[in-house]
Amino acid sequence: MKNKILLSITVLLLVFFTSCSIFNNSDNNLKSNKFRWKVKLTKGKYIYNTEDLYFFDSSFDCYMYNKCFDIDSLYETSSKSLKVSKDTTIKFQAYLFTDNYEYMFVTINKKHCWIRAEIPIDEASKIFLKKYLHSSTKPTFVNYVEVIPFKTNEKIFVSCYDSWHIIDIDKKISKQIGSKGGRLEACRMLFPKNCVECYIDLGWGETVYYDEDGEKK
Repeated sequence: MKNKILLSITVLLLVFFTSCSIFNNSDNNLKSNKFRWKVKLTKGKYIYNTEDLYFFDSSFDCYMYNKCFDIDSLYETSSKSLKVSKDTTIKFQAYLFTDNYEYMFVTINKKHCWIRAEIPIDEASKIFLKKYLHSSTKPTFVNYVEVIPFKTNEKIFVSCYDSWHIIDIDKKISKQIGSKGGRLEACRMLFPKNCVECYIDLGWGETVYYDEDGEKK
């Protein structure tokens, strides 16, 4: 019995540390990411938060046990003010919706950060992506949709509160590649290889890769 308990604890620790390492902001993957897409910030006041690319990602406790947090409020607690004195063009690398706000992952003062600002995509695409915000099993306030474009920005990797998808936003075609709390432990964009890398739950380091069409590589 004692050996079984020790084995269970070991497995849980391995899962925890694997998840943490996947979203480490200092890894080589994040250093190599590309801020490819231009957006105009109009003159005005903004707020931004210097958290990493996966800051909004719901925790294991959220999608397994419904112990969730209000990510908009959490964002605001450590946000900073930004005054843009004139219309300015910057580049973004990812964007995100919640029920109440829009965000973009950009560089400000040489630091990666999330800025609360309007996303520069057409309204039809916003409507299509916002359908991933809603769930009958989770409280509305934790919902989000994070979008990371591939090199061709009509193909996107989408992470929401309980699943991952690869979508052709022009054709409005979606392919779910996994569910959080399911077979896949965690997924992220591999920028140098232009593909999505997913860790298999309790797979002892086993990974699977998906291209921009949602096909296994």
